[in-house]
Amino acid sequence: MSAIVNLALLESLKAHDFKDEIDLYIPFLANTILEIEAYPFDVPSLANKFKEKFGFKPPEAVVKVLLVRAKKNKLVKIENHLYVPISENLTPFREQYEKNKAHLEDALASVIFDFIEFTNSTFDKIITAEYAENILLTFIENNVASLISKQAVSKRSSKNNIKNESHLVASYIAHLYQKNSRDWEEVQTVIKGVVLANYLFFADTKAKVSAKKTYYNISVYLDTPLIVALLGYNGNLSKNAIQELLQLLQSLEVNVYIFDKTLKETEGLFEAWKRDLKRGSADNFNPATLHLLLSRNIDIPQLETQQALLEKNLAGLGINVKYGWKINPEHQCDEKELESHLKRMRAVSSTSKQSIEHDVICISRVNNSRAGAVTKSLNDKFSVFVTPNASLIKHANRFFSSDIDSGIPIVISDTWLTTIFWLKHQNNYKDLPTHSLVSHAYATLNKSDSVWDSFLSRFKRLNAEGVIDDETVEIVRYHKSLLKEVNDCSIEVGDDFSDEGVLEIVKRIEAQKEEAKNLAVASAITLEQEKLFTVSSKLSKSDETVIKFEYFIDKSSRTLSLILTAILGILLILGFYGSLKGLEVFNGETNVILGLATVIMFSLNILGTFWGINLIIIYKKLSEILSKWWKNKILNEQNSSTRLDPFIDEEKP
Repeated sequence: MSAIVNLALLESLKAHDFKDEIDLYIPFLANTILEIEAYPFDVPSLANKFKEKFGFKPPEAVVKVLLVRAKKNKLVKIENHLYVPISENLTPFREQYEKNKAHLEDALASVIFDFIEFTNSTFDKIITAEYAENILLTFIENNVASLISKQAVSKRSSKNNIKNESHLVASYIAHLYQKNSRDWEEVQTVIKGVVLANYLFFADTKAKVSAKKTYYNISVYLDTPLIVALLGYNGNLSKNAIQELLQLLQSLEVNVYIFDKTLKETEGLFEAWKRDLKRGSADNFNPATLHLLLSRNIDIPQLETQQALLEKNLAGLGINVKYGWKINPEHQCDEKELESHLKRMRAVSSTSKQSIEHDVICISRVNNSRAGAVTKSLNDKFSVFVTPNASLIKHANRFFSSDIDSGIPIVISDTWLTTIFWLKHQNNYKDLPTHSLVSHAYATLNKSDSVWDSFLSRFKRLNAEGVIDDETVEIVRYHKSLLKEVNDCSIEVGDDFSDEGVLEIVKRIEAQKEEAKNLAVASAITLEQEKLFTVSSKLSKSDETVIKFEYFIDKSSRTLSLILTAILGILLILGFYGSLKGLEVFNGETNVILGLATVIMFSLNILGTFWGINLIIIYKKLSEILSKWWKNKILNEQNSSTRLDPFIDEEKP
């Protein structure tokens, strides 16, 4: 069974009812003991069994701690200084182990197959299952926890011909994270298993230390890149991961500082960004940082504000600045020798004198605070310098000690802190290891290193020779996909770019620019069509309203005309009645209404005789006149209140 499956099993089998971190390992420990062939067994035998499963061998002191807990739980007993399994107590752990094992073997096989398919479809490369598992696990180990010996990594086949493995795996991790599929859930199980396995390298050997809840005795000093990430200049993923780790440390009362040198270096970084933005110079920027500044419209005044409020904002996040340092001459290291060592090992910048000075002084101060003592327990009072620079961690610690496993290192990574402290509050920060891995994956995708420098050098030369014109340089250099295209190409060529390779990248960027332009045009057309449709719909609804209103006016006009015509009809009858009685209309003796009716009757008779007008015609004509009058009156007033006279630009004679 492969190491990646065993690491996933370690997470899936961990105890959920525990009083400290050691209890987490009991289910896996029980199954590991059952697989030992020779009984009774000793501590080295169990340590070797762990190595067989995980590819690494935890310290025997930690294995002893596990066995002490196993004895307390009556899983083993001691006879003649050797350990004897108590089978009836170990066997109940086996059923869940076999069930989880079968599931994880199938699930992780699916992950590896998906990784192979992704590599083939995205980069047109074919890799083996063994190689895929190898580089995936290595990337997780390197970017989630930093204590495992890299002996877990077997030799890689040169037949795969992958020149930039980190970028390949980071691309796949980002792909899984965005897709959020079942495969991503299985990878998260491996991630947490790696953290658990790492903790075996530094598990507290005393129960009272393991149960410790606060660590005010520990002081961590953050490096500049972590501050930059915390301020959001490496993107939201990095910012959120660092914030979550910071909250975890503060919940454990760990003291978090930066040196005054780090504050000054961060302020200097803002100063450099302002200078380069003012000059319009892009070459000194990490391409991802440049794109972030441009996409967020971060200008010089905003950077000046951030720079002025830097210390205050950090204090608000619980990070204080440590000004000055009282040096103990007896334990002061040779800073010139340290600088020379780090330069020789290429662990620090070769171009920035200020950056080299910053790293050397910060590391020297932490070392001086240790007073030459080896710190072996989290219960001791000590300081550490935290940086994401893996090379600086490796070579700085080697400068001070040939055996960095003998105690807590002077220089550590943020992943080291995750490994040590995550288990203390894993329920509150259950996704911290996953966030850490995703953050490092995106950082890898956005990293500008020798690959970028090699491309940029050749790109500039082709521009100077006139092969790439200035207009194309403007299009390509500031394109958000440039760094991704360069790193994608590095999977095939490493940092050895050819002119043809650079021109191919330029061609792809131009094609993306043209495609984006076409999409923008299509989107604009679609938007205008949607607006036109909206206007048409409103007009249609308006027309429907007008039609309904006109119908109401017509109906009302007919009703009013009918009433008026009916009154005329009544008056006509009264007039006819009066005429039959022989009333004298003008002698003042008749009733006014009858008189009026008689007049109307004679008028209608005259109109009917000469022009053919009768009550029906009057009704129809009156309805028409009333309808037209109301429509003109109401609709014309409404139109005049909203209409704007067009502006006509007439040429005056």
